[in-house]
Amino acid sequence: MVVLCLSDENRKSLFGFIILNVVAVVLAYGHAKYFGDADTQFGLSPSMRAVRAGYHAVKLEISWTWVATFVLISVGSGFAMRIPNRWTATLLVGGCLALIGILSCASWAQINAYNIRYYLIFLIGIVAGSGYLLTTCVRQAVPFAEKHYAGVIWTLLLTAFIGGLHGLSATPNTLIAPTWRQPSEAVARIAEQENVRFIVGGFWDVWPAVFDANAKLQVDGKPPTVYGGAQRSHVLRKILWNISKSQGSLRTLCFLDSTEACVEAASMGMKAFMLAVPHTERTVEAEGKSLLFLELRFADQNSPPPPIAEWGQAPLNTQLVHIELTANQIRFDSANDKIIVPLTLRNDGTVPLTPYGDHAVNLGARLTDETGKVVNVDYARTALPVSVPGQAVQAEFDLAASQLEGHGLSILPIQEGVAWFDQFGVSPVVEGPFHRCTKDGRSWMCDTTHALNAK
Repeated sequence: MVVLCLSDENRKSLFGFIILNVVAVVLAYGHAKYFGDADTQFGLSPSMRAVRAGYHAVKLEISWTWVATFVLISVGSGFAMRIPNRWTATLLVGGCLALIGILSCASWAQINAYNIRYYLIFLIGIVAGSGYLLTTCVRQAVPFAEKHYAGVIWTLLLTAFIGGLHGLSATPNTLIAPTWRQPSEAVARIAEQENVRFIVGGFWDVWPAVFDANAKLQVDGKPPTVYGGAQRSHVLRKILWNISKSQGSLRTLCFLDSTEACVEAASMGMKAFMLAVPHTERTVEAEGKSLLFLELRFADQNSPPPPIAEWGQAPLNTQLVHIELTANQIRFDSANDKIIVPLTLRNDGTVPLTPYGDHAVNLGARLTDETGKVVNVDYARTALPVSVPGQAVQAEFDLAASQLEGHGLSILPIQEGVAWFDQFGVSPVVEGPFHRCTKDGRSWMCDTTHALNAK
């Protein structure tokens, strides 16, 4: 819109491009409303701390000195040579830079630890505006054939992508968290051999395996009857409930390492409580990857699952929440080099707290430095058992000691997609910082006052 209003370029083409984008956004929104999860609680929580955290998150994922140099040279050259549209391109660059800070004030960005994917459009705008300025300067200073000009543009584009945005490094993995590398074709072969109907696990593990399993079934002349149990799989719940009811259970392959984790993932994906059939678990191998084979069923096989709107928990607020969170005796597991943090949560509020469904309530650990400043707002999560008003429940973190050296923890409940509980007036449990020390001649972990107890 900035370019359309202020530039001297072909406005008809630019307007058509904007219309195309609007149509794409409308289609994406409609698709999300029909197939997606509950509406995101966007919210605003503005603060200078949030702004700094957003810029810091972006800085960690790009070569910021390279990008800053590129922008300064481009803008300086554009104004020195008085090229057309220099103010428009500079406004685009400055606006995108400012929008990084503005978006950082959104609760959704904060809850998701200022993930780089939320800022990509602004990085594109910064590089595009700077690239326009620099390429126009080059063309004006050194006139040459159009085909050579295209070569200059591609050279600058690749330089920006590779140098400034880490285009050939491992950094882009951050966009989707750790990249799935599970052997989906090997899982598909096992699914056919074991007559599996349900594959459970993480999003990036499950859906490639489901795709390959159904593709293999169709190649072999069989109907595609394998379904997924992961994020957004609830659209399949009626189909899977009918299969589970008619066959007694669902033959399942699970990417996770315990029956409890598989049941939780399936329940979260289906947005309906599921159970494991006792004594059906066994381990199978898929090209060096251990998977769990078991049978799962819906907790209520006689009645269809309740409406999705009844699954999960409504967003909480200060009036509903009154809890007491305390840490029990922290222990050090020297054999596995882990720090174990047990906690007790007492729910004295007016509503149950559940780890299932939309707006689940979990325990979150923020990583702090020696001074207590939060350096990783989304360091770790652990599930809380369901707690009804007046009930106390236990949970614990099992954390690698090597990652906690010189760091502490700030632990709070969090309602996913809504807020951390400090926004409801709950004080965090603060532990550490932790350091390596010696106990009885052995390497150990200590907090600020004493050596941790043994596991």
